[in-house]
Amino acid sequence: MWELLPVGVVMAFGLCGVLVPGVPGVPESLLVWAAVLWWAPKDPRPVAWAVLAGATAVC
Repeated sequence: MWELLPVGVVMAFGLCGVLVPGVPGVPESLLVWAAVLWWAPKDPRPVAWAVLAGATAVC
């Protein structure tokens, strides 16, 4: 549970960067992808890897 909190924060920050134009820093899609990459190996379900593959394709 506690491992998901930082992942959610990073994803929320990346999504806010997409919605609010002009936020400097790392490209927001890369932040969201990195959060998914952080989460996927920790989740034992195959859907985690499918989400990572989808995020990689979109990124």
